[in-house]
Amino acid sequence: MKKVFAVVLALAMVCCFAACSPKPAENVEGPTSSGDPDVTTYKIGYAFNAVDENTQRSLAGWEAAVEKWNASHEDVKVEFFYTDAQSSVEKQLSNVETMLLEQPDLIILASCDTEGCIPAAEAIHEAGVFCLETRGMDSDAVDLRWTGFDETSMSQLNAKYYEDYLNADPANTLNAVIILGNPAQANQLHRADGFRELAEKYPDRVNILSENYANWDTEQAQKLMEDWIQIHGKELNAVVAASDAMALGAINALEAAGFAPGDVIITAVDGTEAGLNQVKSGWQTATVKMLMSSQAEGQLEMAVKCLSGEYTDPTFNGGALYAVPVDSGNVDEYMTID
Repeated sequence: MKKVFAVVLALAMVCCFAACSPKPAENVEGPTSSGDPDVTTYKIGYAFNAVDENTQRSLAGWEAAVEKWNASHEDVKVEFFYTDAQSSVEKQLSNVETMLLEQPDLIILASCDTEGCIPAAEAIHEAGVFCLETRGMDSDAVDLRWTGFDETSMSQLNAKYYEDYLNADPANTLNAVIILGNPAQANQLHRADGFRELAEKYPDRVNILSENYANWDTEQAQKLMEDWIQIHGKELNAVVAASDAMALGAINALEAAGFAPGDVIITAVDGTEAGLNQVKSGWQTATVKMLMSSQAEGQLEMAVKCLSGEYTDPTFNGGALYAVPVDSGNVDEYMTID
């Protein structure tokens, strides 16, 4: 009986010591641990507003950039994951909450709506995660406002084609319509700045007939264009589109109305495969191709610099660093460059 009591007492003491022993401290700050004390691993999440044809290029660029980085750096590694908000503010807010459960070090927020998604940036900030925003959000919760493609710079690249037309003949005039994307995405509103400057420079020769939003949608842009053709007819000879997808909508309407390639100067932004094919066909005059692979590499490098404390500025503007104008003269060259 004494032996049984002794065994029970010993077991009780072991359990007591185990319960009272301190647990290892959890790593709640800093980079994700890789298990190797000589290697720092950063976990980076990308909250896309939507994974469409254009952002699929950005995603592919990021995946390639991460693979290239990890192959060429021994001391700093990167883990990457992403979410697709499908152009929904509510879904993006939910996506960010889910992403935070992964305990990332940095989240890149491509806002669906620069006002409506402020709570997403605030949630990132409150979780102690670095917030890099790409759509021009004005919030103190944003740690770095990233402008990879300066919209005004890109609009000036396109404006050259309209000014060349004016310079070719003093009798030439421009009667243009402007198709913009989502009004809540502030940065893209500058994609028509270059043309507006021409209208100020040549007030007697450049007219803005109509402008409206098509929310990046081909069908919405086509409907706008159909209405404008009814109103303005053959007087219309220029289309300033904020994206290749919306330029396609304008082209569809023009073709159905009996216009021919070259009748209307059409410029856009993105340099998607569809946009480049529109340039090759002669319908679209030019596009500004966003070099997504180059931007992804630059964005990744900047993210690491922010996390390591090497870059501390609150803003970054790449200007036209990651963009190039594409027309019939160089379109073949850029069909395979991303």
